[in-house]
Formats: sequence, structure tokens, C-alpha cells
Amino acid sequence: IGSAVFSRVYDKARFMFLRAAVFGVAAMMAVLLSSGLNAAATIAVCCVWGACYTAYNVAFQAEVISNAPEGTTMVAMSAYSGIFNIGIGAGTWVGGMVVAGGGIADVGLVGAAIVVAAGLVCAFQLVRAIKREEPKPL
Repeated sequence: IGSAVFSRVYDKARFMFLRAAVFGVAAMMAVLLSSGLNAAATIAVCCVWGACYTAYNVAFQAEVISNAPEGTTMVAMSAYSGIFNIGIGAGTWVGGMVVAGGGIADVGLVGAAIVVAAGLVCAFQLVRAIKREEPKPL
């Protein structure tokens, strides 16, 4: 679903798409606990969460490829992959600390707070930096 939405929307509204993907992940993590009372709601939240996560991944891969200097896309994608994997490991570590300190119910809320912080960096720093580097139309 995330890839299909990416293919239809990304080129038309690139920066809105980046923001929506990041904040969509945060929103689904935030509502995960409250959706736990209903199996259908939990499944729906997980489906939307997965779609947003997929959209995030393909959108940022496209950004890495389009913003890497010519001839360095393979190195840039390798770096992106490494950073992505560090994020997976760090998320596991933080999640373990949250479970040990507060309980599993808090994992989604802590994750959502981290993603909101990352989304703010994306919305206000990353998007501005990309726009600044783009060639201006003649």
C-alpha cells in the first residue's frame, strides 16, 4: 500500500509526502495502545502503520538517490542502509529499556515521541536543506 501511494503521490507533492509518512508512523504508534481493546482496530492500525513505514522507506531511499552526488549513489545507499539498521538496533534497545522501566504498554508512546522529534527535524531541517540544494528553474 505504501509503495502504491508513493508511486502516485510522491512526484506531485514530494515534501508533503515525506512529512506525512513520518508523522503517519508517529500517529499509528501513538494510537496503538488505545486500539488494543478491539482486534479489528489493532489490525487496521498495524496496516496503516506498515503502509506509512513502507512509504517512509521508499521516499527516503528516493531522496538519498536523487540528492547523492553523481557516481556515489551506491555508497550513499549503503550508508543509508547502515543508518537504517542502526535505527532498528537502537529502537530495540530503547524498547527494551521502556519495557524494563515502565511496561510494554508504554513502548508505542515512547516510540511515537521519538518519531515526532524526528519528524520535526525532517519537516524543519531536512526539507529546507533539500530545497536549498535544488537547482532553481530558469
